[in-house]
Formats: sequence, C-alpha cells, structure tokens
Amino acid sequence: QQLAPVVLGQTLASSGLVGAAIAGLRTGLAVWAKDINARGGLQCHPVQLIQLDDASDPARVSANWNQIMKDRGAVAMVGGGVPIAIAALRTAAERDKVPVVGGDVTAVDWVQSPFLFPTGGTPLTSYDGGVVDAAKVTSGSLKAGIFYCVEASICTALKNNYPKSAERAGAALGPIQAVSLTQPDFTSECQTMKSAGVNVLFFGLDGSASIRAARSCASLNYFPTVATGAIAVSAAAAADAGLRRNKTFLGSGVVPYMTTDTPGIKEFHAATKRWAPSAPEDQQTLLGWAAGKLLEAALEKVSAKARGGNITTEMILDGLWQLKNEKLGGLSPGATFTKGSP
Repeated sequence: QQLAPVVLGQTLASSGLVGAAIAGLRTGLAVWAKDINARGGLQCHPVQLIQLDDASDPARVSANWNQIMKDRGAVAMVGGGVPIAIAALRTAAERDKVPVVGGDVTAVDWVQSPFLFPTGGTPLTSYDGGVVDAAKVTSGSLKAGIFYCVEASICTALKNNYPKSAERAGAALGPIQAVSLTQPDFTSECQTMKSAGVNVLFFGLDGSASIRAARSCASLNYFPTVATGAIAVSAAAAADAGLRRNKTFLGSGVVPYMTTDTPGIKEFHAATKRWAPSAPEDQQTLLGWAAGKLLEAALEKVSAKARGGNITTEMILDGLWQLKNEKLGGLSPGATFTKGSP
C-alpha cells in the first residue's frame, strides 16, 4: 500500500562557477528518485524531490534551504552540491539539526560536522590517492607540484595537505601555486612547474580550468602526469584530449563511475540507462545516485517505523546513526556514523 509522500530537497551549483562540474549531481539524484518510485517508493512513500540551483552563492544556499525545509516541508537535504558554498549548508544543517545525506564530498566539512553524512572516503584521502596513483606511472625522479584555486576553502585545505600528499606518493615537494578558476591561461605557472622539474602535478581546479591548464602546459611541450579530484571533472572534461594525453588520475571517495564489477555500480548503470538515457555519466552523476542510496540504506534500518507513518527528520537521523561500514553494494569503502560525532 502506498503511504504519504516524502519530500526531499537538494541545493547545488548547477550553474555559475563550477556549475558544469557539479550539475551531474542533479541528474544522479533525479535518476534515483525515479528509480525508487518505480520500485514502490522509499519504504512505500513516494519521493517528491525539490532541486534548486544556488550557483555557489552562500546567500542562495541559505534561501534554498529555507524554501525547501520550511516552505515545502522537506525532511532532509540529499545530494548537496556545494564545493564552494559548503559553509552555508553546514551552518543551516547544524542550526536546524537536519541531515545532509551525501553530495559532492569535496570539502573537509563533510567529515567535521555531525549533520553532514558523506557517502564514502574522506576528501583529502581520496585526493592523496590520485597523487599516489599518478606517481606510480611516472618515470624518473618524482617531484610533485600543485595548482590550487583561491575561490574555495577546499583548495586551501589541499594546499596545506599537499606536502603529505607528495610524501605518500614518494615524491619530492615542488612549487605550490595559487591560481584562479577564471584565469584564461596558465602558461606562466606551467613554466614554473616545468623549470622546477615537476612531473606529477595536482590540479585543484574545476574541469574547464583543468582543460585550460593542460593546454597551457602543452604549449610549452610540458606533459606532467596529472592528478585531481574526480568531482572536478565533468563528462566533457573527462573526454578532453589534453587531460587524457597527460594521463589524468581522479581521486574519489566512491568507486569510479566507469566500473562495472559490483552490484551497486551495475544498478547505477541500469538506472541511468533507463531513466536518463541521453545524459552522460560522470562521477557527479554517481555521487547524486549514491546519496539517494545512502538515504535508502538509512530508512531500511528503521523500516517498521517508516512504514507505520510519515517519514520524519528524526527517523532519518536514527537510521543514519545505525549505519556501520555501509558499502552501498560496493559503491562506498564503508560509511559509519555515530550520533553526535562527525
């Protein structure tokens, strides 16, 4: 029997700065909502999904939160896409004690707040993984450098963590350079890296800036192995000939979207093919889907309550806090949450 609908919300930067890189989160979560409704709903509750663009503007994140939670009666925020405006989302979640279930998991806030629930590995660890794998295929004496953006707090965290990244990759530490996501050319910065002998280069950039950076370095006949966060690379950037030529390694807290070897990823591919056949898959699409699956896993822990009445925020939190080493069918390395703790 079908029960009362459950209203869920999503705020994300689907336009503006980093919009091209983040927009897949919208598609992935919408695919999950269609898929679970076709399966009878979330514990028999049809899902109503409200998805609003915030264009990385903290004021719009706050306005979206108020519209979704207070005006529209949502019980949780799912698939938050706020790599730049994470502080506004975190503040609202902690103030109202409402969970943000999954999302871009770009900034370290995701593992610092008891009301943010990431789907997978911690951000800095996943970025380290990209650097480690990039170093494995790079010949010669290893030296690692980084371009980090000035627009987002995660880029500052990347900069501060980078000496450890280089150490984990067995590389000497090269230049650490501040850049802007909006600058049209990176030739000067590429020259600095080339002159320093950097052969493993981390791009703390979005997809379009990464394409421009690779192109600028190529103009100097400089082709370092590249590492970056998978969230930064849209489907279009993943197809870029320059990033492919340089061998670009993507660090992610969940499995790579192009894999096919776990039940969770097979379900993702089947659902996107069914519900969004013309949409290109990328890591963000998978993260949107995984956010929905994390909520689904939480509600399974409180299924009797969920099927006995309306789904509430408190019920969702109770279910999330019961998740221990939740792998989401192989999508996640294992998510564990404890009440009151990040």
